[in-house]
Amino acid sequence: MAFHPAKLTEKLDKLNSTQASIETVSEWVQFHRGEAPRIVEVWDREFAKAPPPKRLTLLYLANDILQNSRKKVTPSPAHTPGGALA
Repeated sequence: MAFHPAKLTEKLDKLNSTQASIETVSEWVQFHRGEAPRIVEVWDREFAKAPPPKRLTLLYLANDILQNSRKKVTPSPAHTPGGALA
C-alpha cells in the first residue's frame, strides 16, 4: 500500500476524538513511517487550519503515534539493563 498525502488528509479530516479513531489513524501512520517527513507536512498543514477542538484531537493523535512508536522500537543490548554499557 503506497503512501498518498491526499489519503492522509482524508483520514485526518475524518478523525474524531474517540480512542478507536485515534488508534486507527495512528496505526496507519506508523505503517507508513518511512514517509515521516511528508506525514509531518500534511499533519502540520491540517493542524494550522483546524479549529481548536480538532487541534486537540490532532495532538492526541501525535501523542499516540509517539508513545506507540517508542513501544515498538526494540532497544539494543547496549541500552538495556545489564547491557554492554551498564
